[in-house]
Amino acid sequence: MRTPQAPRRSRPQPAIALLATLILLIATVYGLTAISYPISLIRQEVPISTRWIMQAVSSEFLLGDAAAMRQIVINYTRGFAGIGAHTLFGGLALTLCALQFVAPLRRFSPRLHRVLGWSAAASIGLAMTGAMGYLWVTPAKDGPSGEPFAAALWVQSLTTLMALGLAIRSARQRDFRTHMAWMTLLMASLMNAPMLRLEGVLVGRLLPLNGFQANAGLAVILMPQAVWLMAWWMNRIGQLDLPLLRPRLTLSMPAMQTMAAMGTVVVVHEGILAPWGMDALAHWRTADTLLPAMAALWALSTAALLWHLPGEGHHVQSGRPVRIRVLALMATSAVGAWLLVTTPQAHSPVNLIGRQFYWAAYGVSTLSLALFGLLQRQTSLALVPWRTMLLINALQPGLCLPFGIALAWTGWSLSAIQTSALTLSWAFVAWHGFASAYGLPLPGGGVRNMPTGKSCAQV
Repeated sequence: MRTPQAPRRSRPQPAIALLATLILLIATVYGLTAISYPISLIRQEVPISTRWIMQAVSSEFLLGDAAAMRQIVINYTRGFAGIGAHTLFGGLALTLCALQFVAPLRRFSPRLHRVLGWSAAASIGLAMTGAMGYLWVTPAKDGPSGEPFAAALWVQSLTTLMALGLAIRSARQRDFRTHMAWMTLLMASLMNAPMLRLEGVLVGRLLPLNGFQANAGLAVILMPQAVWLMAWWMNRIGQLDLPLLRPRLTLSMPAMQTMAAMGTVVVVHEGILAPWGMDALAHWRTADTLLPAMAALWALSTAALLWHLPGEGHHVQSGRPVRIRVLALMATSAVGAWLLVTTPQAHSPVNLIGRQFYWAAYGVSTLSLALFGLLQRQTSLALVPWRTMLLINALQPGLCLPFGIALAWTGWSLSAIQTSALTLSWAFVAWHGFASAYGLPLPGGGVRNMPTGKSCAQV
């Protein structure tokens, strides 16, 4: 009599496995170099990652702005304990988390998986505490990359700690599908660091900007990129370990309708009323914060798109495709955004550079998602996560108003508030888009996924 055999585990396609390996290798290498960062600072040496960037671009790219370098020395001297802990334990956390995503290692020893996991958790806690300590003693205006860069670091630290806490809770509840998804979202936050350096090299090679200006632009668009990267991992790699959770919207219909209404107010004011002289912010407005009259195309199409999004978000949950009129509005909004793009120059203020990066990235990503929706017209539950993320991300203008009002209390300039609001709102919808796409239960949601009984290290 034959002994029944366990079903064979699916393996990713070679190209997908190679790309996943490359991502983990980049994370590991960068993590190991980051560990040495505070040691280099103590020895008054140029850190390894800084030397690599200088070799890839030029010394002028990182060290050419003498005033910015003097300010960095002041900031790092004042907040060395925080920045030292952040880079040391952040590098260790990134390396350990990358090892957690190596499937053979995870299956070889579940005990090792847990030990590495708790070590990574401790490292993350120390790294994010160090980051927030550094930010607390370093005024946002003192950063050469501007206030939005500091805002991006704050949101990255807080979301990383939140994802870590929820990942630990789900593991202790033996809800390992939810645990896998939270750890993947946490990894998206950690991947911001190596992605910032890699994309900084590309910016340095292509645009006449220095390293601090490149950081200012990239900070606005990094979190959405990292979240979509790890969403790809969930669909191509993660679901081969454990079945994905069913998508469910983390935002209620009233919440989505409120965001759509607030977003409509913002885009109509900024894209139509303000350029034609009916500006509620005229007292604070500077020339670089006023959009040109051609912004009307972006404003009108985006306002119409926001009107459709709450209903469309529920429409796609059954597997139906995004409706053509919504995709057409997305494409029009993308074209309207491209009309607002100008090439950043060496003398451009860092906040303006951030907004230019936003318009370019918004145009590329929104048009790409619209084309994806147009090509994928079949009814399919497998496409629900992507369609959900697509629509939640389009709600981004709806959070600019509340974030802008909150940031007004900081005393920052309108230019800094605009760019920071774009940064925070895009990070928020990317985060919620991932949580909705992969059925993650948020605190206070009331619904909890059933325990799976086995972890991906055991199945």
